[in-house]
Amino acid sequence: MRMSKSVLAVGGVVLAAALITVMNPRTVHAVAAALVQVTNTASNPVVTQNTNQQATQLLQMGCNITTTPDERGNGSAICGTVPSNQSFVVTAVDIALKDDYDFCVTGNTYDESLQIGGTNSIVYTWTLSFNGQTYSPTTHFIYPSGIAFPPDSVVEAAESGGCPAIFRLTGYLTNN
Repeated sequence: MRMSKSVLAVGGVVLAAALITVMNPRTVHAVAAALVQVTNTASNPVVTQNTNQQATQLLQMGCNITTTPDERGNGSAICGTVPSNQSFVVTAVDIALKDDYDFCVTGNTYDESLQIGGTNSIVYTWTLSFNGQTYSPTTHFIYPSGIAFPPDSVVEAAESGGCPAIFRLTGYLTNN
């Protein structure tokens, strides 16, 4: 079965028009936008703030978990409270173990955590090893997408095992 030359010519023109339409930058952009959907949830927040605004809202929050020879055990300290109209997005966490009273044992591991309380308690935990110095080197953790603490949350640092720690949280405040 043979097709006539006119049917082949019309089919070729229709195929060329379809390819031009699909390859058009606007069409490609629309198709890509339809395929990429970003959802803003509490567990996966989407930051929609320009960098100039972020620069004016940079924030560092610190906590010093202290214990005495009488308290050897778990300790905690309140780092601060997030303002009621903003969220605190933490992009880096620095933790150093300190041993003022010879509590820590060289080579032992200690769990350090950040938490916010309330009915939906959120806890982030890191395990660090003590190296025998009075102040261990600071361990630096980076979170490019950020850890979001919601408005009005009380940020608390805690440790278990009796090795006090110093926390420094670096991030920014955002309105969304």
